[in-house]
Amino acid sequence: MKISELSNFFIVDSYESIALIKGQLYENLNGYTYRCISDGSTPVMQSVSTGWTAECHGVRHYSDGRIDWLSSSGGRFEEI
Repeated sequence: MKISELSNFFIVDSYESIALIKGQLYENLNGYTYRCISDGSTPVMQSVSTGWTAECHGVRHYSDGRIDWLSSSGGRFEEI
């Protein structure tokens, strides 16, 4: 199911759920690049620039290729 939405002050035309792949890099709507370090029903994402790592809930994939998530838990800084 695709849903129109306003996000980060830019109109993002649609999104859909996505299963992330461990080791893959993804660009977030916030402009940061994240690596999926654990996939599954609650993937763990890590910022490649800061090391910020968190379990991500409700990951969404947009038509422009970027992602975001509805919420996260267990946020922490880890060595990259």
